[in-house]
Amino acid sequence: MVLRVVGKRAAGASQVVKNNQAKAPTTPRQSARSEATSDGDCEFQSRKSERHRTFGWVEIEPGLEVEALEPTDVLKEHGVPERVMLSYLKGEIEGEAAVKNLPAAILLIVWFLLMNLSHELPETIQSIEKAIDFDIAENANFAFSSPLYMGHKNYEDVNTFADWYSWMRVGFSAIYFPMDASVSEGAEYSLGQLTFDEASTYLQHNRKIGDVILTQQRLFDSDCSNPLVSNALSLNCRSFIGLDLRLKPTELDVSQSGKEFDENADPSKTTTLKYLMEFPQVNVSQQLEQLEQTRWLDNSTYRVKVSFMTYNQIYDVLTTTHIHFMFAISGHIFKQITHRSMKLAAHSSWESWVFEVLFFGHITVLFVCEAFEAICTLREHRYNVLRAWKEYWNFWNVVDWVSICLAYAILITWIIQCVEQDAISAKLEVWEPSARAARDFCEELGAQRGCEGVSPKHLEWCTLMATNNMRCGCAPVGGLCQDSFNHSVGWSCHSTCCKDYLGLHSLCRSSAGYGSTACDQAQSYDIALFTQVEELGYQIRSNRWISGFYPVCIMMRLFKAFAAQPRLAIVTKTLALAANDLTHFGIVFLSIFFTYVAMGMAFFGREVESFASFDRACLALLEALMGEFSVEEMELSGRPVAFFFFGTYMMAAVLLLLNMLIAILMDVYGQVAAGSRTSESLWHECWDIMRRGARKWTGEHTPLSQVVKKYMEIHGKECLESDKVIYVDDVMAAVPGLNRKQAEEEMTSALEEYALENSPDIQISEVISTMGKYFGGQVAPAVSPEELEDISRQMAGCPPTRGALASSDVSDNSVQQAAEGLVGAGISVEVLLKAAGIILDRHEPEWSETSRAQVTALRHVISSAELLCREDKTIMMCQL
Repeated sequence: MVLRVVGKRAAGASQVVKNNQAKAPTTPRQSARSEATSDGDCEFQSRKSERHRTFGWVEIEPGLEVEALEPTDVLKEHGVPERVMLSYLKGEIEGEAAVKNLPAAILLIVWFLLMNLSHELPETIQSIEKAIDFDIAENANFAFSSPLYMGHKNYEDVNTFADWYSWMRVGFSAIYFPMDASVSEGAEYSLGQLTFDEASTYLQHNRKIGDVILTQQRLFDSDCSNPLVSNALSLNCRSFIGLDLRLKPTELDVSQSGKEFDENADPSKTTTLKYLMEFPQVNVSQQLEQLEQTRWLDNSTYRVKVSFMTYNQIYDVLTTTHIHFMFAISGHIFKQITHRSMKLAAHSSWESWVFEVLFFGHITVLFVCEAFEAICTLREHRYNVLRAWKEYWNFWNVVDWVSICLAYAILITWIIQCVEQDAISAKLEVWEPSARAARDFCEELGAQRGCEGVSPKHLEWCTLMATNNMRCGCAPVGGLCQDSFNHSVGWSCHSTCCKDYLGLHSLCRSSAGYGSTACDQAQSYDIALFTQVEELGYQIRSNRWISGFYPVCIMMRLFKAFAAQPRLAIVTKTLALAANDLTHFGIVFLSIFFTYVAMGMAFFGREVESFASFDRACLALLEALMGEFSVEEMELSGRPVAFFFFGTYMMAAVLLLLNMLIAILMDVYGQVAAGSRTSESLWHECWDIMRRGARKWTGEHTPLSQVVKKYMEIHGKECLESDKVIYVDDVMAAVPGLNRKQAEEEMTSALEEYALENSPDIQISEVISTMGKYFGGQVAPAVSPEELEDISRQMAGCPPTRGALASSDVSDNSVQQAAEGLVGAGISVEVLLKAAGIILDRHEPEWSETSRAQVTALRHVISSAELLCREDKTIMMCQL
């Protein structure tokens, strides 16, 4: 048993090569070991030299292959192979770069998060949109009953054309177009009609912008799939463009189809509920009754959208709300509410500017660094584009450039969004900006440029307004548009000074009625404004999609920073090493998974909505893997079928495949984690960076990159794979200015790291101690102290008292004969381990010379026995 464990990594020179241990010729600096002999000692003269199991270039006496050697002694007496030293230095350089880049990678996602939050305002926007949703779903009721006057139906209960008209007239109009102030239940008094400002407000703090727009998409005539039956029954077939309504669409489906809906909407069916807040005497019920009488809804209606726009002045958020009624060809009416919200002032606070500068500045620095690296690669290959291209493009550089390009795509879409938001904000301003107002005013007076050519009477007011950022305020007075800056001048200005939202609606309000020219202009202005807001909504959605996927690039950049630090790279290395097994597992898993998808659609597709389509069935089975499932819905097709499908899927996918996936990952993870334990921790590398930085500041440290560069300039790239043994003086000669202390420390650290990576996983002393305790209680009869002492002397190579080694002829200095002599002496593995257990269990912090000799003897025996067992495995000792 011991021989198998020890022999795992400790064979001869050929095995050393297999384990990537350096093997170098003997150098003059390697001193030959010799032992003085005396009358009481055994002599093994001219023993064959063997390679040390850890430091493969070190020649050592047989039996001492596993002897612990101090890296400092190895460096002084045996040196270091070039590739060992350079591999260590390059690893330190990469690890140092990774630690230095880690804060930058983390800061990148911090800047992006803060910038995205300042752009999106999720808390504010969701608060406004949820309030509108609740009001429409809970307060816009119809089907009232007496005497409690309780509406029993909401928009979800709209199932016929008549229900839609009832909901619009009784439910929606009551909450969006109130005429009279509401009073408490049972009150017999009236608070009168609402004022214009009160009627213009929705949900207390949201200002109504424009009209309520009713848009309709209709079916068009098409060929029937079975014309014989259709013609026999005198039926006409219709088709649609856009959203498929065979199953209930999600909010995202409806929102994404908005642009397609607008493109295919019937202009002749587009209407507005006109100017109710401008003319309170007009009743919305009359307009809706007229639509119902003219059969605005009919069998060709496919989708209806009720749209309105509100502005919250406290949060500076403009919101468009769409209430969709989708008339499926099957006869079912689906309902959905969607919104598009935006903050008009994109940079209302200095924080948003700061976060954008930090994020895009960070991206610009990355762009410069990557461009410089590409140029350096091109110069290194003497401007050979093809070779430089192959050298430069690797996985991590692709990640860097994708993250840079996506970031600049976000910047471009964000600039476009800001420009559009400013344009919409300008249209909604109460007064026109001073420069434009001054220009319009002066142009009305006949000026061509600024205030030039204006008469002295008008020049004073024009100059004052332009220089002091005054604005042309227009208020309807007697049907005219007068300036409100200084009524005393008595100037009347043209309607160009009232081309903003409030000015146009003020003129409409002061006109004869909603059929006037002024009201037509206001209506056209509102429709153009609504269209502009919708177009901006699509732009914002594109920006949100890019911003939503961008964190994946940031995550990959984090993995790049983790990859050079072994303790942080456990996850990425685990996935990389397990990629082959995961690929084969994925083939098996997907085969079984899609089989159950097809089975689920066949069993439950007609009864359970989650299995009615391929994508829904895939999502349902993925949720089932995570524990989210509904057996009750499956039981609609019968309990036996549900039991068979659900039971076999849980057994195959969850209990078997999912656990196999965990087993594959954990198996590789254990190997990666075991290998990373010998590497430096993140904190240790941080300390090394600070220590080297402090020494560099004082001039005692040469950068490791400079050491590698200058060494390779002299010895060439071949030294990266060379087993040539070098010493401190060699490195100092190749790197001028290198401090001896630094050279010794770095080369010693290289040996320490090499020893940790190439030492046996289980120490010999641990194996002997553990097995000694195990066999200790099974050895009978007990070994006396005299026998143990005799065994110790035999193992130490001293003359035995019982002639244990008498039969061994060691005159030819054969290690194999020495091992045969020990076996022939009857020293069994049990007795050997019993002795080792006693020795190691009783050792003090500092072993005595006798104990050290005994432990060394144990190593002699085990190493020699290994050589013997490779020759003849039939020996009982080798089988144990």
